[in-house]
Amino acid sequence: MNFTHPGHYAVVVGIDHYKEFRHLDHAVADADAIADWLADKGGVEHLKRVIQTAPEKPIEKDVYDAILAWRVHVSERVKTGALAWQSTRLYLYVSGHGYSPSGTDAALLTGEARDADLWHVSLAKLRQALNRSQDFHEVVVFADCCRDELRDAPETQGPRWRRAVNPRRGETRWLFWLAAAFNSKAYEATNGQSRGTDDDGHGHFTRALLEGLYGAAANGGVIDSNGLAIYVEARVPELLAAADAAAGRAADTCRSQRPVTSSSHQHPIMFWCAKGVRPPESQAGATHTVDIRGDESSTLAIFDLTGRLLSSAPARLVAQLGAGTYTVQCTGLRKLFTVDLIVPDLARTGTDGVLRVDFDRPASIAPVNGSVGSNETHQEAAHALAQPVPSIHAPPEVPNLAVIVRRRRGDADGPAVTINSVAVSGTLPLDGTRSHDGRFAGMSWIGTGNVLVRFPDDRRLPLWLSHAWITYVFTPADERGHASLDGASIHMRRRGDGLVAHREDPDTNALAEYTLLSLIHGAPAITTADLARLLDEKWANPMAGILGAHVLLLEDHLRDDLLDVVLTNLDRLVPGHPELLGIRAARLRRRVRHGVHTGPHGIDLTHASFALPTTWNAWDALLWLDYIYGGVIPRGTPAYTHAAATRRAGPWLAVQPEPAKSISFGTDLQPDFGERVSQRVRTWATEADTKDPVDIAVGTGLPVAVVERVLLSMR
Repeated sequence: MNFTHPGHYAVVVGIDHYKEFRHLDHAVADADAIADWLADKGGVEHLKRVIQTAPEKPIEKDVYDAILAWRVHVSERVKTGALAWQSTRLYLYVSGHGYSPSGTDAALLTGEARDADLWHVSLAKLRQALNRSQDFHEVVVFADCCRDELRDAPETQGPRWRRAVNPRRGETRWLFWLAAAFNSKAYEATNGQSRGTDDDGHGHFTRALLEGLYGAAANGGVIDSNGLAIYVEARVPELLAAADAAAGRAADTCRSQRPVTSSSHQHPIMFWCAKGVRPPESQAGATHTVDIRGDESSTLAIFDLTGRLLSSAPARLVAQLGAGTYTVQCTGLRKLFTVDLIVPDLARTGTDGVLRVDFDRPASIAPVNGSVGSNETHQEAAHALAQPVPSIHAPPEVPNLAVIVRRRRGDADGPAVTINSVAVSGTLPLDGTRSHDGRFAGMSWIGTGNVLVRFPDDRRLPLWLSHAWITYVFTPADERGHASLDGASIHMRRRGDGLVAHREDPDTNALAEYTLLSLIHGAPAITTADLARLLDEKWANPMAGILGAHVLLLEDHLRDDLLDVVLTNLDRLVPGHPELLGIRAARLRRRVRHGVHTGPHGIDLTHASFALPTTWNAWDALLWLDYIYGGVIPRGTPAYTHAAATRRAGPWLAVQPEPAKSISFGTDLQPDFGERVSQRVRTWATEADTKDPVDIAVGTGLPVAVVERVLLSMR
């Protein structure tokens, strides 16, 4: 038995035999195996096995009643203070026959189901009900069942519970994991049947899941949802290919199965620590030194699994803890995350036997002081680049864009910094400036509209330039002294104002840095007060308001009224900015996932240019809008043209072309991408055995219109 989690609950469902459907061989065994992991390594204290023990059982009501019993139990404990809501989690595993009424749902057929009477448990409707009731802080769903599309099936039904009064505890975080894509089967493999038999008695998805949970997906000793996803998504095709080879299947008859994962929160869910979690028997009563470090503005705290505060201190906290699982929280300017801590954890323990947790600046942000100026000299450079410059125009022009590459004070010396390798599409270069010691260089440009800033590694940063604002891009210098997109920061000032040398507030600089860190990790890395400061800054720097809006969308409880005000003000400051459409799409996505919004999207697209946004969060939300609402990105727009070349660069969106051998269709895609895009779509359509453009778009990361164009060329 591993360390138990008093706030973790589980319902496990397995059904082999149906009256009018083909019997399954190992759905019950799969459910039992998952239940065994939950009770042991998973540390689940409250577990219900709703597993078939008689014909036509369990029925739909049995499944919902089991979940309802845990809802009542956990709510009472939270209400009395015996349990902290933030420490609660519900696991739901289902295995049996299934179907998929839509691309966002999966339904398990329950024991009483007939061909003409599809009794079922709808996972999407269950999610909506639990989102409303907020009984659990986290809900993890694993579904090992087919997702055949039954076009004549009635609309799925959810649980018939009385609508709970929303306690507004915060956002319920979801991990929704399906064994197969929409209109696809989940296999058990060697006999060639969906949900058939397997040599070791497990379906491919459940077998891969169990392997990962028992340690194969461990990264640094810890198994979390990110590492598990990587392992399972790679392992399932391997298992299926091996089964097909063993059965002697010809290449053109081999099957495919692709697990699908969706999450309401980008921060990973932790399952357990695979290495070093169980102390030797001789150490059963031993304590371990834990050293937790933040910075001078941090307050650190350790809680047990009931939410009871054990210890707290500013900046640094050293404590003696017995073996077990704890929650560590860091608040302040560097409020990064609340993390689970398993003691002992050999992956975090040094040679001196001290287990360390460091909330200091992560390596991903360390090379950059992502501020408007790393020191006074760099601010002077920015100020100089914002001044009117004589040109072929009269009177002298104030630039719309300035790019500054610089080394931070304290960075090791290297080659002189150069700006020569940076280019900007659709603009006119104006003026440059550089330091006498070669530690910074800058360049300014005139131009408006949507441009791409090309960096030496050929990645291009999409920007929107306005008549009213000058946009600053501050980038670190790489080892050659060239500009690097990794760690860049972006700011806007009114044209003619520029930056005031020597006046940039170091707290504002740090705030900008940790705002970008929020976008990288998908969780707020700044306090509510700091977020308010950031949003207030939008009048002088609209990019601060844009980034602040994205952070608002990462909070546990969405402040819709505040977001409305922010968007209204940004519409006045930077009308037509592509980020604003992305923010609206991100808000809609969150509302849809939590059952707050149904029906048409309701976003006014009349004047949308569908230009590429600057942040990855906005681009990701725009693609979601395109998928869910059947292709809203029009042909010929920048989002359509460049979609195949998009990459993530920290918090930013990047376009990185890769040459291809030939062009297979049309000029409304980038010429270098025609063949690559065609092959990408063909491969996915073949492997997933689907011609549904939305399903292919989701799998390939392309807009629906691009996929439709390729499918048309394939006819």
